[in-house]
Amino acid sequence: MKFFIALAVYYRQSECRALESNRSIPAALQETFWIALDTLRSHKLRTFLTLLGVFLGILAYPGKLDAAVDQTREVLRRRRSVPYDRPDDFSIQTNAEAVQSS
Repeated sequence: MKFFIALAVYYRQSECRALESNRSIPAALQETFWIALDTLRSHKLRTFLTLLGVFLGILAYPGKLDAAVDQTREVLRRRRSVPYDRPDDFSIQTNAEAVQSS
């Protein structure tokens, strides 16, 4: 957050300097871009870890959605297998118990 505040302050200062020195605003933006790029180059580990975190976060999102869809399908499958005459009976029987009771 501090970075963005500092960037906004710097941009405002660059804008004022651009107006004072008769440079255009895009030149100030270009200068800000190159300063940001130099900062990324000088802090390689921090940049790498940030990019890795963003990449893993983006990669994890479809996985979470897929897991949620699978869970929903499993719940619906189990719900369809419950007999409607006894909806409150959710006891689990093993195959051996089912054979002995029949």
